[in-house]
Amino acid sequence: MKNAKKKITDKARQLYGKNVEVLVSTLNPITIGTANYWSPSVAKEVFSEMDSHIWKIQYKFLRRLHPKKSWHWIKQRYFKPDKTGQSKSNWILTDPITNNQLKKMSWTPIIRHVQIKYDYSPFNKYLKEYFQKRDIKEFDRNNVAYRQKLAKKQKYKCPLCSKSIADEFEGLEIHHRIPRGKGGSNE
Repeated sequence: MKNAKKKITDKARQLYGKNVEVLVSTLNPITIGTANYWSPSVAKEVFSEMDSHIWKIQYKFLRRLHPKKSWHWIKQRYFKPDKTGQSKSNWILTDPITNNQLKKMSWTPIIRHVQIKYDYSPFNKYLKEYFQKRDIKEFDRNNVAYRQKLAKKQKYKCPLCSKSIADEFEGLEIHHRIPRGKGGSNE
């Protein structure tokens, strides 16, 4: 957590003199990445502490950006209600031009890793459905929304060969791709 705090603080210092859009677009990937890294563990306290730290950073950034403006003016210009519906907070840092909002770590759900039961094996044909459900769950967790939507529409099956696209060994990235060295094309 100390490393994440230091990384965010250093990035914010580098951005002094830039606009809020640059701050939001720089901090969002760091915030989301750190939250995703810690999401399998007990991290709600860490998330709230990091959100508090980011609040202090954005306060300093905005005060430095507009030293002669009142806090009321800054609040009206830069803080809007959450447009995604994840929070009821009216204090989300929002870029006034693009309406991009700073994400909060506390919005990331804690998802525990469920271990495979001791006597279950992927080679047992009677447990095929169990492992398919696990693969689908892992696929949804590790892919962006448009891929999840497409996979769900296809029932997690390839329309060409009817194999599972959620299989951890042969996911979307390598499915039906043949290297050029083995006679494949660039398509």
